[in-house]
Amino acid sequence: MYWPEYENYRTLGDFPFPEYQYTLSPQEPVFGGRLGIERWDNGGSWLMSVFRQEGDILVGFYHAEDHWVVATNPEGIAWKSIARTTSNDNGVSWAEGAQIITSSVPRPEDPAWGGTGDNCVIWDDENQRWICYYQEHWLMMAVSYDVEGNPGTWFKYYNGGFDQPGLGGANSPIPGLQSVPGGNPSVHYNSYLEKFVMVWHSWVSTSIYISTSTDGIAWEQPRLLEPNSGTGRRAWYPTIIGSSDTEAGKIARLYYADIAPGFASRDFVSKALVFDKEEEYQPQTAWQHQRIGAVPILGLMDSTTDNKLRIVSFDGSIENTENIEYYFKNKEGSYVVSGKFQLDDLYGEGSVGLSVRSGLNDGDVMAAIVLSADRVTFLSRETAGDLNFSGVNSIEWTSDIVWFQIEKSSGALTCRYSSDGEEWADIGSIPFGFSHSKLGLFATGNPDTGTIAYIENFEGPDLPATTQGSLEDGSGSVYSNPSGNQVFITNPEYYTHFSIYGLNGKIQLFGSINGNQIDVQKLRPGLYVLSLHGRNNERTVVEKLVIMR
Repeated sequence: MYWPEYENYRTLGDFPFPEYQYTLSPQEPVFGGRLGIERWDNGGSWLMSVFRQEGDILVGFYHAEDHWVVATNPEGIAWKSIARTTSNDNGVSWAEGAQIITSSVPRPEDPAWGGTGDNCVIWDDENQRWICYYQEHWLMMAVSYDVEGNPGTWFKYYNGGFDQPGLGGANSPIPGLQSVPGGNPSVHYNSYLEKFVMVWHSWVSTSIYISTSTDGIAWEQPRLLEPNSGTGRRAWYPTIIGSSDTEAGKIARLYYADIAPGFASRDFVSKALVFDKEEEYQPQTAWQHQRIGAVPILGLMDSTTDNKLRIVSFDGSIENTENIEYYFKNKEGSYVVSGKFQLDDLYGEGSVGLSVRSGLNDGDVMAAIVLSADRVTFLSRETAGDLNFSGVNSIEWTSDIVWFQIEKSSGALTCRYSSDGEEWADIGSIPFGFSHSKLGLFATGNPDTGTIAYIENFEGPDLPATTQGSLEDGSGSVYSNPSGNQVFITNPEYYTHFSIYGLNGKIQLFGSINGNQIDVQKLRPGLYVLSLHGRNNERTVVEKLVIMR
């Protein structure tokens, strides 16, 4: 994998996903850099598409920037072009490149944004040609039938044909994509859809769009795939990776940058995709996404149009089967979480379930309820550090539908199941003291089975009804209520920690109790629920809390 910013670094890893690229090899940059001379690539070179021709011989297509000599252009204003280079040592070093596509507009004497770049190149095997997708405000394209992709062999698309030279010729927008001008397209061939798939970011909404094409030339109407995450933020530089960045199947991953206003910072985001063969193509995006560097993402999940969660078993190796947990909530205190689990028509083997874990490690205390083709099983590990399940309780189950529920309350974790979602039966419980809990959905199975289950009527963590009822009669352990910035506690020696919830049951603040007051300056004025907890929850007080300022 190559990581460019002015200059390019090379990494090695076990799989084609960025989070598995462990090794910088070599340590120094392998290509590009800023030059102090007048040249069309003096501002840097970004390797955008790299292909293996044979053995250790690679061909690379890159985005080049002319900065009019960096010392005289401190803002880094760029005039862009697209170039080609080669490597004979498996990408450790690269030859000096040559331009293949330039703008029809001449480069001005003074620094100005423009030119042709932000590109992606694919090899169209059926038609034995290269296709380059690039931007000059709108998305454009050019083709070369030279297997080497040499300069002078490229022709731009212009008003219905590829008859304009790549170097300086005129161009016109790609048919079908004019409605969403943008840049940095990424294209792969999807073997499940039997179509090319393009993602790019728009200039107007700063969000990510998607389109498909049967031939790589005529593209369908763009659709919004991933909106930006907030005011002034940009969802940019998207790439879809499956078995590689040029080919994927039914399940793949979307990677992009979530950029703060003014480019003050950027987060590298990963999100699962499940492609669907519908009469009208609709990509199914992940119910939850993770930022790279937190919890390794080894599985896929999506939210369908009927508000069901679809779980897919998948892992980074494409071949192996692994347990996969999707941690969607870090919850403290008491709660109930439940949902209706149903095996999908595409179910092949494996299982799905609902779990609670006291941490992210394999040996943490945990409990889970599991649905497979012929049984419902309760699994638990009560001793931290033990990799074996100490408690297993299994019953035969002939239906492909079951309701699961987990309740954490009064120092215990109780798992239940139901055939109708109304009458519940306990299937197992373990001691579970006050601590943060990682609540999740998990799947095991072979990735070739695709979707294996739906989770319907899924209800996130909430305060149990018994806790809500106790709000009617406070115990008098809290005074200065209504409160301003501090909540004062009588008999603080009885309690070790606290939780403050909104009326929707979501936790707003938590922590240890040190002294006789709790700082609530971070909370907005309003009505809350305050829980005080003794060690291991042997003493718990729940009261209404009003904050006024």
